[in-house]
Parts: sequence; structure tokens; C-alpha cells
Amino acid sequence: YDPITNVPFPVPPLTQHVTETEKMLRSSVQADYDLPLLHKQKLECGLKYTDRSVNQDYLFEKYDWATATYFSLPGFTNDFSHHERINAGYIAYRKSFSPFSLKTGVRVEQTIWDSKLLTTGQSNHRDFIDYFPSAHLTYKTGKASVFSLGYSRRISRPSVRMLNPFLKF
Repeated sequence: YDPITNVPFPVPPLTQHVTETEKMLRSSVQADYDLPLLHKQKLECGLKYTDRSVNQDYLFEKYDWATATYFSLPGFTNDFSHHERINAGYIAYRKSFSPFSLKTGVRVEQTIWDSKLLTTGQSNHRDFIDYFPSAHLTYKTGKASVFSLGYSRRISRPSVRMLNPFLKF
């Protein structure tokens, strides 16, 4: 601000301008069922469906001093779309025989990815099935102490930023 007139000084335009928008829609449906069996046994099973859609739009503009307008730079602008569907089911068996209890099971997942880099026309489709076995043994030493030993296979899903081949500048 000018201290005498209290009017803001003119500010030159930014030489670069970036606009980034991301839209995400995520939904899931799940059903589980436990079936008690004889002699401290139980069968557990379930199904789950997950759907995730993401659109990322990255607009990089540079200021043209001659025309006093912003223009988009090819190769620096990106429009990415990703759709992921996961169909999963599991079954597990549990048995207690004092002082031990045992639980074993398997989860199966079908993952379907459809990614599109709309700016360049590149696309990627993947459809794969994964198996996730698990086993847990528990030993109760009394009312206050429990020892357990377990194994389960886990998965670390990539974020959409990891799936997008475009690098931000």
C-alpha cells in the first residue's frame, strides 16, 4: 500500500499459474456371516465389494507478457482418470480347545483397474486375483495373560498419485 494514498501498489501477474482439482467417489458393500458349530467351533465367511473412482486434473499455465494472458504448456498439463473395483470373499474356521484356540482362513480378492491419462491417450487395464491366507494360534495362561502366534498376508495398495505416470513440476 502507498502510505500517503492508502492505495495498493500494482502487483505484476504471476509468471506461472497452477490449478489442480481432484474428485473422488468411493463406495463399498459388505456382508458377513458367522455359523456356530458343535464343540466350540465356528465358521466365518463374508463378501465385500469396493469401488473407487478418481479424476485428477492438473493445469499448468504460463503468463505471456506480450498478450497479457495465460496459456497452457503442452507436457506440463495432465488429466488423469482411475477406476478401481475390488471383489473379495473370505472363509475362516475357528476352534477352541482349552487353553488353546486356532483360527485359519483365506481371503480372495479380484482387483480390476482402469487408468487413463486423458491428455496423451495412454491407458492401463489390469485384472488380477490375489490370495491372502492366515493362521492364528492363541494360548491362554490364565485370566490376565494370552500369548498368540499369527500369520497373515497383507497388501499395500498404491495411491492414485503413485498410479498416475505424470510428474508434477
